[in-house]
Amino acid sequence: TENNKLSKVYYSDTYETTENGKTVVNTIEKDIPVSVLDGKFTIPAPENNADYKQKYENKTVTRTVTAENIYGQKATWEYKFNADLTAPIVKNETKIKIDGKEAVNDWFNKTTLPISGTYTENGSGVKQVTYKLTNGSGTVVESAGSIYTTKTGSDENFAANIGGFTEGKNPNILDFIATENAGNKSEKTQFINIRIDTTAPVLSEKKAPDGDENETSQIWYR
Repeated sequence: TENNKLSKVYYSDTYETTENGKTVVNTIEKDIPVSVLDGKFTIPAPENNADYKQKYENKTVTRTVTAENIYGQKATWEYKFNADLTAPIVKNETKIKIDGKEAVNDWFNKTTLPISGTYTENGSGVKQVTYKLTNGSGTVVESAGSIYTTKTGSDENFAANIGGFTEGKNPNILDFIATENAGNKSEKTQFINIRIDTTAPVLSEKKAPDGDENETSQIWYR
């Protein structure tokens, strides 16, 4: 519209709920701030607060945007969206497995370890699971993209062979984050004490019981 002719813009959100076995149509209406100089406006992103979540979570919402000029003439635009305001969560943190061991900060004898686990996501679905490894040398290794995931109902299973762990007493720190299709991110799942030891023990001193250092000598006992 012309810069000085747009008077107001507002939107109404309509969605259905079930109350006492009956379908109820709910409508929420809000004004959108308008720049008087250029007549432009921005439709706000869904709010992520407790009140909005209670009303909109996992519902299909019809939003009607109305622009009105000083003469009372109106133009409308309608679109639908689904609100997902809950981030994925680890289904059971103790069930995340590192090389077959469940949720442990422990010693391992490989510098590449198979990792697997499950996130629960009841909304838009997990888009990707990524990791960041800060190894014992301080080098950061990040996943190039999402690691492998499969979906079973609301369960999003992930698995990957992760390399870059370093050997020694300094711990390797491994973080996982899941991001779902609506953009919400899970809280970081962190393992802070993954240590690697691939070196077999070495005998530092070899002596027979009688003190003979000749390993191949034949010794008699009575």
